[in-house]
Order: sequence, then C-alpha cells, then structure tokens
Amino acid sequence: MQTKNSFIAIFILVIIGLLAVNLGAVTIKLRDESYIQGEITNWNDTGFEFKRWGTEAVIWFKWEQLPPEEVTRLYDLLGIKIQGNEVMVERIYLKSGKVVVGIKLAETDRDITIKNKDGEKTILRDNVWLTEQTKVPILDIYTLPEAYEMEAKKYDLAKADDNYKLGEYCQQVLGLVDNARQHFLKAAALDRNYEEKVAAKIGEIDIDSINREIQKIENILLKGQTKEAATALDKLKKLPEYKNNPQVQKMFQETQQKITDFEKKNTTDITKDLAKRVVGEYIKAFEASIAKIASDSKFSYALVTQYVDNYLLKEVTSKVAEKLDMEDAEVEKIWKARTSEQGKKRTISYGDGTFLKASALKTPDPSDISEYARYEEKMTLINQAKNDASQKKKLLTSDSWWKVATVASKKEWLMAYFGERQGKGIERKTEFCTTCRGEGITRKSPKVFELCTRCQGCMMDLYITYY
Repeated sequence: MQTKNSFIAIFILVIIGLLAVNLGAVTIKLRDESYIQGEITNWNDTGFEFKRWGTEAVIWFKWEQLPPEEVTRLYDLLGIKIQGNEVMVERIYLKSGKVVVGIKLAETDRDITIKNKDGEKTILRDNVWLTEQTKVPILDIYTLPEAYEMEAKKYDLAKADDNYKLGEYCQQVLGLVDNARQHFLKAAALDRNYEEKVAAKIGEIDIDSINREIQKIENILLKGQTKEAATALDKLKKLPEYKNNPQVQKMFQETQQKITDFEKKNTTDITKDLAKRVVGEYIKAFEASIAKIASDSKFSYALVTQYVDNYLLKEVTSKVAEKLDMEDAEVEKIWKARTSEQGKKRTISYGDGTFLKASALKTPDPSDISEYARYEEKMTLINQAKNDASQKKKLLTSDSWWKVATVASKKEWLMAYFGERQGKGIERKTEFCTTCRGEGITRKSPKVFELCTRCQGCMMDLYITYY
C-alpha cells in the first residue's frame, strides 16, 4: 500500500458561523439503531452538545457513539469538513485473530457489510470479537483512483486555485505525483500569479519522488539484491527532469555509494543487516501500538489483554512488511529468530499494576519456619485490610484499576505484559513495593493500618527483562 508516511494526517474542523448555534430540529441515529430529536448547540473535533426536546436534557455525545454514516451526515449539516488523509471507519476484530477495516455499508442482527480497497465484504457477527469506530488513512479503504476521483469532484477545475489545492492533495495525501504535477501546471497556466508557487511545488515533487524511489532501492538492498538495486538507480539517473537538479544528483551519488558498500558485504553480513532493520522496525511499531491503546479509553483491561494476546503481533507484522516491501511470513520469521544483539533488551516493571500478576509472585519456602511464620503474619494483616477495603468499596479489581491508572502506568504495564507474551530471554525479579516497603499495608499507628493503595497487598513490584 502506498500510504504517505512523511505527512501527518490532518484533521481540521472548518466551522461556518458561530460555535453555539440553533440549527432547529435535528433527528440523530445512535449506534443502537435508536433515534433522538432535539438541537445541536455546540461541537468540536471530539463530539457535540445536544439539547433533547421534551426533557430539555443537555447531553454531550462523542462522535464514536454514532454510526459512521450518521457522523458523515452531521458533518455535512454542521459545515464540518474533514481534510487530510483519514476517513471514519469500522475496525472489526475477528475471533480468528484477524482485523478487518472498512466503511460500514449495512448491518443486520446476523452480519455486517463493509467496503474497503479490496471491495465489499460481509462478515458474520458470530465471527466478530469486537468492533470500534476509528479513523484510518484513506488509502487503507480506497484505491488510489477511487480516492483521487472522490476528491476531484470537490473542485472546479476551471479555476487556478482549485487546481492548486487538488495538486497539494495529490502530492501530500495520495502520493500521486503525476496528477499533482498536472494540476499545479494547470494552475500556473490559468493564472500567472501561481507560477512562482508552482515552480516551488514542482521542486518538492521531484524530491518526494526521488525519496520514494530511493527507499525502494534501499529495501531491495536489504535483501542483498545489489544488481537489481543498481539497475533501478540507473533508470532514475536517465530521467531528463532530474539531470540539472543538484540536490537530486547528490542523492543519486549517496545511493550509489550505498550500493558500492553493499557489494563488498558477504551473505552473512547482508542477512544480519536485514535482521537488524526488521527487528528495529518491529520494536518501533510495538511501542507505537502500545502507546496508542494505553491512551484509548475504549479499551477495558479484558479487551486490552486479549488484544495483546491475539492481535498485536499480526497487526505489527503487517505494518513492518508493508514498510519494508516484504511478505508478512518473511518478516515474522526474522522477528521470531531475533538474537539478544538484534533485540532491544529492556527491564520493565508492572508498576502499580503488579497486583494483577500476584499469582506469579513467589511465596516463602514453608520449610523455612521462621520466614514462613513472618509471611503468614503479614498475610493475616493484609487479608484483614483487604476485607476492610472491600467493605468500603476501595479494593481495586483489574477493570477498576485500568480505569483509574494513568496512561504512563498502563503503557508500562502493557510493555511488561507484552514482554512476557512475546519476549525472548525472559527473566523475572521482584522488589519491595516502593510505598509500603514490602508490608502490603500502610500504618497510621501501631494498631491502625490499611491496605497499601499501590500494591493492593501483593507487597512487591514485578520486573520483566526481555528482548
């Protein structure tokens, strides 16, 4: 897929009029197929304020609470325009471990029909684990011709400014450099005031095009195919539009040097270089995905652990394979065969979520009578403190902790959890809880104590070392 990673997706709200308006009666369809009627009085990029008729209740709705087609309708009604390379879609997690993304066309009690770049697809609800509404790059859903055709319909191509804007969209979002060049040149032909700006844009297109082609050549080199890389570079050098561009010529020279250096390497070195690059891309992709789900309030503890167990590796594998222009099976094989030298060895604690892994913590050896007696004495006090906390509804569960934990705590916990599930060279160690110093309780006086709010009585922090 030719997504354009060098440009950050832009989500801009263009609001016509005041933020607080009266649009009159509006009927809104919710995700559960029910309808409500009232007025939209305010909105932003996260949702909208709705004054319900009859009860006069004021409700704040998040956009994800509505079906995608309803979001699109309200955007049109409110004058909100999405610009950039993202579209609102349904992400469907299947019980098989696969993830399907597309625009929802229809749904029944039995199935869901979506559309993406591979066409229309109907999915049985019995095969679905979870669905969520999200935004994804437009080229995850539409083919390049489809995306271009949809965008082009929004412009009057008899006007210079519209051609210039469409050229920017083709360049920055779709990566269609030939189309971009065509619209920029047409803008300059329609209005000479655009000539200077167009010249600069054509220069940008040249550099963007070369960068993409050089990235392809470097991906070929990673596989040790030096002859194929040299041939591809020679074809670029022969293109007349780059002959007098000193910046491009310098890029050609640097790429030629990389090919020359690569030709001196033996097969073992080439294999190591490829493995190092693949493993590095995996690590970056895992960290990005975990950071994203740690900050996503839609994920409960149960959902997030199932996601890491069943979906994360497949999702990251597809991203890495796409970036390096390799097959999923090929990059996954390299990842699973990684060595400690290639992997990024790290030690991470479950932190204040260690109590969720309490069953993995070791207890003293019963044969050590004095040590075990001290442990049993501690546990008596801890269990008493747990009962008190439970009666006061202060005892944390997995889901309640996940709701109140900071994003940083959840990210750290997930990295440790991921390490136990997907890591190699796994080592575990424990240290006393930094709050209660291994007591499991905190004392207000010699006889007054309560459950440690950090470790929840497990007394320890669990650390995972892996690569």
